[in-house]
Amino acid sequence: MKESMPMNIALPVRLSPNRRHHARATACRLALVMLSLTVLYPRTAVPQPSDLTIKSKEAAFRAEGKSIKNERRHTEPSGATNPRKPFQLLGQNVKSGSIERLSWAPFSGITEATPVIVVGGVRPGPTLCLTAAVHGDELNGIQIVQRIIRSLEPDKLSGNVIGVPIVNLQGFRRKSRYLSDRQDLNRYFPGHPQGNAAARIAYLFFHGIVMQCDALVDIHTASFQRTNLTQLRANALKPAVKRLTQGFGPIAVLHSKGIRGTLRRAAEAAGVPAVTLELGESHRIQPGKVEQGYRGIQSLMAALKMVDEKKPAAEASLFFHRSKWVRANDDGLFLSRVSLGEAVRAGHLLGIVTDPISEERNEILSSHDGHVLGMAINQVVMPGYRVFRIGMQTHKSVKNPLAAGGRKERQRPR
Repeated sequence: MKESMPMNIALPVRLSPNRRHHARATACRLALVMLSLTVLYPRTAVPQPSDLTIKSKEAAFRAEGKSIKNERRHTEPSGATNPRKPFQLLGQNVKSGSIERLSWAPFSGITEATPVIVVGGVRPGPTLCLTAAVHGDELNGIQIVQRIIRSLEPDKLSGNVIGVPIVNLQGFRRKSRYLSDRQDLNRYFPGHPQGNAAARIAYLFFHGIVMQCDALVDIHTASFQRTNLTQLRANALKPAVKRLTQGFGPIAVLHSKGIRGTLRRAAEAAGVPAVTLELGESHRIQPGKVEQGYRGIQSLMAALKMVDEKKPAAEASLFFHRSKWVRANDDGLFLSRVSLGEAVRAGHLLGIVTDPISEERNEILSSHDGHVLGMAINQVVMPGYRVFRIGMQTHKSVKNPLAAGGRKERQRPR
């Protein structure tokens, strides 16, 4: 199809009176048409870059020269008598003084959505996010989150509490640590919208829920038939994170930046102060551990002034600046000779591995002074199996108890 050629129309220089009258009438009609089009189709305002700027709450985060590209909603505290500002999560409004049960599903093909419970307080305050079962076989955290949510009264709450009892619903249904494709979800945060399934799930959860929070507590247990002392994993060199650890009251704290891809490390990098609460073992519900976690989070909410309960008197917590695994060198039946939290010295007998055929006994000795933060359950072990995690405290002569930095953890190959 040929393009039409532009046409040049020459207007006469001298017009007769009739033609001048006709030209004026035509011009008036054109002006009216243009005015009508302006009214019917107004120009849409284009947002300026200043409208899209997202400010981080943490001054330290700004000082590092980083930026956050994803929107976060902050509920800034004001007077206790002022009503809470509107809060929105997953496209739904959470009314003041209400408990909303929302659903989150990363893909349209997933038939069962993950429950997300939001308790909206009547007064302004921070938004605290509680997550559990990022590894689907870790059950203690599920009970802790559910118990915290049941205990809250919206009319006595400042701010909001977001509870996600089971992040990895696929793994939970299969009694597995992993997603259905055998990927560890806690190695993919903050995720990627164009990555594999695990990366996409991590991306949608992180940006849809975690980025709406002012603080995060991610609850875990030990893995692969091990058990953990109740403890916090935290980058305690960050002031905002250190305040979270202090809010829990007396508890063991292991300083570490966290493995790359974990929810805690990704949240902290995005300006959301976060800690990991570790307690107990997988595949079991341990009432004693659940009680410890429940009380710790209640203490934290009191410290954040979200609830009016009296915060218990602060006691000294055990701080560990790094940890080291002690591995078995022989195969056989493993029997522990120490307990969680026990103080040990270098050369201390930790356990024994016995060959069930020859009955040869081999001792497992501690390589460092410290405390037992994690250990294997009595079982059959192979050479190289991690049997004891020893936490090491900083010497008193060091001015900053955490100045030595965190333990360097190797990234898990993907």
